[in-house]
Amino acid sequence: MSEVQLTLVDVPKVVDEKLPLQIQKMYHMFGINSEHKCATCKHLDKQLYHDYYYFKCLVYGVSLSASTDWRKKWVACGNHENK
Repeated sequence: MSEVQLTLVDVPKVVDEKLPLQIQKMYHMFGINSEHKCATCKHLDKQLYHDYYYFKCLVYGVSLSASTDWRKKWVACGNHENK
């Protein structure tokens, strides 16, 4: 079975362009699951670094950069899986 390749024409437009780029990318890739929040997803990981906790989406990718920080309050993407 071959993978489906999306073109820019196929990618849905995000309703709120004020959202951070990382969650916009997830919406483009997987769509939006408005019934859930990222907080309830098994892919959300809580990481301790220098006495602070940071949340990261394991599907999006993890680095020490703030560009991969995640918010539990965000509406989930279509790849959401309950914990």
